[in-house]
Amino acid sequence: MSAYRNTLPVHSGHVAIVLGRNFSTLNKIKTKFDVGIHFNKAEPEQNRPLPYFVVCGQEKQVHLCINEIQRLVIISMSNYINRFESDTGGNYGTSFIQQNNRERPRTPTTPEALEAPESPDYSPQKEIKMAPVPQTKKKRLKVKFVQN
Repeated sequence: MSAYRNTLPVHSGHVAIVLGRNFSTLNKIKTKFDVGIHFNKAEPEQNRPLPYFVVCGQEKQVHLCINEIQRLVIISMSNYINRFESDTGGNYGTSFIQQNNRERPRTPTTPEALEAPESPDYSPQKEIKMAPVPQTKKKRLKVKFVQN
């Protein structure tokens, strides 16, 4: 039974939900998954720009623990977006999606762009043709209602 170790960076704005008041949440997670968890501050000089958790224990338990931490971080992120929306009166999620859709490059639809590609392997004779789908006759079903 060898120890497994994994590192999970978390944005500093979402660390508090994982730690909990007086480390209560962190201690509950340790107990629930029977793992060791160490919290470390960001170390930019060590190429670790975000605070991170080091989780040690049996491999399966470590992965389950990391999933739980990520779930808490997602809750924190969702709470942040909800607070932002209520403070600004806007819909942050929708406007963000609309903005990204506008900036996305569009597929060209000019006739030149839709022509067959020019390559030595391309030949119109090699195109794949779909087999015709046989037409079936519609059958009428008779339904009888029986009263008891």
